[in-house]
Amino acid sequence: MVHVTNALKKFHLTFQEKNWAQRAYMLMYAGFCFYILFFPLGNALREIGIGITLAGMIPYYALDYKNSQVKRFRLKWIYLLFWAYILFKVFHSINIHYSWYGFETNFKKGFLLFFAGIECVRSRKDLKRIVILFCIMGFYEGLDGFYQYFTGFDLVQGTATMYENRLTGSFSTYRVGNLMAMILPPAMGIYFLWNRSWSAPKKRLLTALILIPALFLFAAAKARSGYVGYFMACIAMLLFFRGFSWPKTIFVLALVCGALFFGPSRTSYTRAIGDPRIQYIWPTAIQVFEHNPILGVGVNGFTKGFKSLGLHMPGGLDIIPHPHNVYLQLASETGIVGLGLFLFWIGSYLLWSWKKIRTGWLESSDTTHWALAFCFWSAFLGYTGIAISGHNFFRTWWLGMALTLLGITIGACLAQPDSSQPSKK
Repeated sequence: MVHVTNALKKFHLTFQEKNWAQRAYMLMYAGFCFYILFFPLGNALREIGIGITLAGMIPYYALDYKNSQVKRFRLKWIYLLFWAYILFKVFHSINIHYSWYGFETNFKKGFLLFFAGIECVRSRKDLKRIVILFCIMGFYEGLDGFYQYFTGFDLVQGTATMYENRLTGSFSTYRVGNLMAMILPPAMGIYFLWNRSWSAPKKRLLTALILIPALFLFAAAKARSGYVGYFMACIAMLLFFRGFSWPKTIFVLALVCGALFFGPSRTSYTRAIGDPRIQYIWPTAIQVFEHNPILGVGVNGFTKGFKSLGLHMPGGLDIIPHPHNVYLQLASETGIVGLGLFLFWIGSYLLWSWKKIRTGWLESSDTTHWALAFCFWSAFLGYTGIAISGHNFFRTWWLGMALTLLGITIGACLAQPDSSQPSKK
């Protein structure tokens, strides 16, 4: 308690010494950290974190935009162009009310968090702090998963285990598996924070002990989209840190084949092929796109769009609000223009940041900075994999976390690494 009191006093004194722009920045930073740390504990706490973040961000940009990281980010126009088109598709829509709801709820809960991520990473110290926050978040959420596994109910919300014994943690839905898929890659960055003098086996053991709860919940939630996303992130990290080799490639292919043909029923080839998404939902989305190929039917307009064409899906699927595939959703709702802008946005950002991180990893003395940056890069890459078969693009928590990860990645690429760290070479 004494340590907490002293920390608060130190923060208060530091806050008093700053000018108003710096105070606003500190408020934004505190809110952003709060948002990350308490993300799984419910929408109310996420709202508090977002509110604090925006309360600092808006005055910070008003007072000191010229010194912000966003000002130095030359590719921000691509992001703004995509969202400007989405706003256009709100009013050029088959269902304007529902379109506006999707845009408005995601403006502060997703769109603006991208900028917070960019601003809150200005050094290796910031990256370390955020990695630790992801570790803590994944650890306590994983422990809640253990509790739910043994008792049948999670400790925080009291949510019961769902069908097929799928765990939810405090997130109250098995979609926590998709959240864990995005949390785990940055949490794995803890490996690079251990004492450099320690042996690799010791660091691996400590890292594993911290990650085991999150990995358990990730696996037990049985979210197949999350499996795909985390698999992509791990492959990217393996190639980046270890390089390509045929034995590794064969091993990875063997794992995939094992999961498809000899693994649990949820990951089996037969189960995947018979999924309603493949049999009914995705073909329906393609038909909607074929009738509106250029501009689509409008944001969040999938359901009304396919019904307006006289299309029907069996088994109660007619009420489904999105096609469970972000790429098909954007194609059917925003047309080839919207899908093209989306792919241009995420593709250009991933390529730009990849080049920055790769160059830094090979040439900079601060390899820890770039290693941590790549952990966040791979997490966002995983998001693009989850997007193949899970979620509405406008699901606020999912988009908010994805844009948080992307913002942190861009911020790390714009930041100034610590040149005092010894080189790995």
